[in-house]
Amino acid sequence: MNTNQRSDGSKEVKLAQHLTELVGQKTETRQDPWCVLPYLRLSPEPNVVCFRSQQFVLIDTSEDPPVSRRAVLRDLDEDGGPISPVNMASNSVTIEDIVAARERIKNYVHVTPIMTSSTMDELTGREIFFKCENFQKTGAFKARGAINTVLSIKEGRITPGAKGVVTHSSGNHGMALAWAAQIGQLACDVVIANTTSDIKKSAIQRNGAVLTQCEPNAVSRIETCKRISDEKGYEIISTCDHPCVIAGQGTMALEILDEIPDLDAIFVPTSGGGMAAGIAIAAKAINPNIKIFSVEPEGKNLEPCLRSGERLWPNPPQFLDTIADAMPMQQAGKHTFPILCELVEKTVFTVANDDIVKALRFAFQRMKIVIEGAAALGIAAVMSDKMKSLDPSIRKVAVILSGGNIDIDHLPWAH
Repeated sequence: MNTNQRSDGSKEVKLAQHLTELVGQKTETRQDPWCVLPYLRLSPEPNVVCFRSQQFVLIDTSEDPPVSRRAVLRDLDEDGGPISPVNMASNSVTIEDIVAARERIKNYVHVTPIMTSSTMDELTGREIFFKCENFQKTGAFKARGAINTVLSIKEGRITPGAKGVVTHSSGNHGMALAWAAQIGQLACDVVIANTTSDIKKSAIQRNGAVLTQCEPNAVSRIETCKRISDEKGYEIISTCDHPCVIAGQGTMALEILDEIPDLDAIFVPTSGGGMAAGIAIAAKAINPNIKIFSVEPEGKNLEPCLRSGERLWPNPPQFLDTIADAMPMQQAGKHTFPILCELVEKTVFTVANDDIVKALRFAFQRMKIVIEGAAALGIAAVMSDKMKSLDPSIRKVAVILSGGNIDIDHLPWAH
């Protein structure tokens, strides 16, 4: 970026000045050529690179390879002025963070199996590999991010001395955080919509969390969670936007690529985007040519947002009308969205309710496994007409079966 293209009062110039003042406050110096990949734009000042949206890191480009200097930085308000202090190391996610997460959580989570289906291979004309997170602790991939976050708190890496944790959830993240908090001996509150299935509510309570029910809309979830956090002094653990959650979810990519190193693409059900972001960071670091495709429920409209690089969703946040009840949020996370814009393919696979039901039936009848609606999205995507037009060189495709927490008393084809 040329400095002359910006006025002296611009946010970018103020940011660069602020970062320059903080060069000496580095907490870590290491050689890391990969760290250059996630950056979206250069600042006007030499050797300063702006990281994603409002998270930044310094790069010494005089070194070969470049050296990243993580500094204690501040978020910036709309005028470019510093607001709340944050630790850069806790707000950026790198391949090193994901590798460390894998080591941290290995004694608590399963290395889930990868299954194949000759029927699916014949239907698609490709090799399809199913990563079965329905066999994960708590029945979904969310266990990875939750336990990584809780163990990081207990290690003092983040929010040392936290009194407890609180989250709002459609069910799976709440179940996972309750389970992880019990292991870490942390108090835990979970906010959940009053329409959530009884199976998820009871699972949260069985793990010792305090369950608070709210109205079935995004605003009520967020406001209730914040109120509990303010009242009890608990740390809010986002379903998707917490760096330790993102790093934990990224461990799936390490396992997949250990087993299938020549993989061409990964299909990821995408709601808030924590799983897609973590998988993309890890997979792209290992193989820059691999493609990560998001799969969404109808009505999410992620593709135009990715293509424009802008959050085009209406506010306040809305819920989707989808039988994939684990992923009702229309909007992607504030921190995950820039990662998705950069690392995930702009082509998004959109799945209607009827296609989700068809995919669920395939899993139950042909693969003999129990999955939930959200997990069926990837199956529906690879069975779609859109898949037939995908580049034929994309031969080996992994599909994330994100969870198996379905209410068997209310299967979607039984009504």
